[in-house]
Amino acid sequence: ASLSNTEMGMLIAHLNSCIGKFPGEAEDGASVVVTFSLTRDYQVVGEVEVSEVTGPNTGQFLAGRAKRGVQQCENKGAGYSFLPPEKYDGATGWNRIRVPIRPN
Repeated sequence: ASLSNTEMGMLIAHLNSCIGKFPGEAEDGASVVVTFSLTRDYQVVGEVEVSEVTGPNTGQFLAGRAKRGVQQCENKGAGYSFLPPEKYDGATGWNRIRVPIRPN
């Protein structure tokens, strides 16, 4: 099952808290899409992929921070344990997450 809008919002907020902001990113139009896998016990596994990088001046900087931020969020607070266990499996489950990151 897919994550609800509320659950996806919580995930994006959690990731943004780990990635942080850099002056000028929002004005530069910086954004990335991060894709990563989680185990059933909420651990990041494998490579964190970054794609769809935009922002001519700050996009690559955001891409590097987003990659590190996914890993850092695993150990921040309750990590990813707010994700509902019953939505782990399947093509739209949180076993494989793809989420846009846009500083605001």
